[in-house]
Amino acid sequence: MYNPLLDDLPLDFEGLKLKTDFRQVLKFFRLQDDTELEQIEKYELTAMCFFDTPYLTQKMVDFIGWYIRGGEDTQEDTSSSEIVFDWNIDSYLIFAAFQQVYNIDLTEYHMHWWKFLALYKGLPNDTRLADVIKTRAMPIPKTDKYNQSYVKNLIDLKKYYAINKQKTEVGSQVQDLFGAI
Repeated sequence: MYNPLLDDLPLDFEGLKLKTDFRQVLKFFRLQDDTELEQIEKYELTAMCFFDTPYLTQKMVDFIGWYIRGGEDTQEDTSSSEIVFDWNIDSYLIFAAFQQVYNIDLTEYHMHWWKFLALYKGLPNDTRLADVIKTRAMPIPKTDKYNQSYVKNLIDLKKYYAINKQKTEVGSQVQDLFGAI
């Protein structure tokens, strides 16, 4: 497990220089949502997101999945079918949270993905991003005569903030691209 206080950040993979800026990973996630691109185009663009090469090997694919997960070997929990966060849809909220908490303008600041991820994971609960994620994740209680207004409001908020796409794991996104070749 990576320790940001003790361990060096990954900067390359088997001699290939890694494009480490957090925007590269965000580009990867946006690329996965692009319905106008063919799988082969996504594959080549994914390779170019992380390296100066239009090809990937299986070892590179495994590395990219590991890298995106911040050095974690395990996949994220996908037991819930409801998506409560999306890097693309929530980009404005991420930007605002970094500005609010760290006074970092992400449009002007470059940082390694793992540093960005550590700061993201450290965001406190008093951001709009946290409020929206909490609303999306909140179960809708059974309606009774005392909470009708609350339940209706919660349902309306969940509809407003809903992410209407299928949940996939980071590793499977990269593997699906590799398998398309």
